[in-house]
Amino acid sequence: MHFSKLNLGPDWMTPELGDFTRMSLRELANAQGGYFTARQAERLGFVRNHHSYHVSTGNWTREAHGIYRLIGVPVINPAIEELHRWLLWTMGRKADAPRGAIAYESALIVHGLSDLTLNKVHLAVPKNFRPSIIPSTVVLHRENRNESEIIERDGIRVLRPFLAVTDLIREGRVSLEHIERGFKDGIVKGAITVSEAREAKLPAREQDLINCWLKEVA
Repeated sequence: MHFSKLNLGPDWMTPELGDFTRMSLRELANAQGGYFTARQAERLGFVRNHHSYHVSTGNWTREAHGIYRLIGVPVINPAIEELHRWLLWTMGRKADAPRGAIAYESALIVHGLSDLTLNKVHLAVPKNFRPSIIPSTVVLHRENRNESEIIERDGIRVLRPFLAVTDLIREGRVSLEHIERGFKDGIVKGAITVSEAREAKLPAREQDLINCWLKEVA
């Protein structure tokens, strides 16, 4: 097939509309670490049947099924920007926005409260999120989260840092020393407020730990 001979239609050939469409895609990709979904591109005017053409010409790279990256978008922080890809993955085929949020120790990394290496991406997703395949680098936590528990940092949907701390305490998988350091750093940097830590309605063990750490840093 010779894409140069394809009839892309009069709208596609209109320079004004073409420039606007490309600019819109670049703006979207810039906000998502360079990534976008086939559905998002289609909504902007890129006909789905022509997506492979943009890959073949080197304008896009195919990162996963239905997920692309726009060539030319600078990578500022590779470890963090990769998270955009997995958030887009939680959209599936029908959602218009990511259904998941970065959670647990991955959330602390996004908030700058952890020096752990991002070997696994921890995602909080709705309980009814059931992908056919879960990548080995992703850990899903199926839990219905209120939108008030999620904030946006550098364009990334991520759980509030205090919630990430209490989730990690409750789960017991990460060392308390590391969680404590993340909590105290959060207080010092203002990412976690003293009032939310004191007013949280937590199980006794968790609240005792939080109160102890507060006395040492607040």
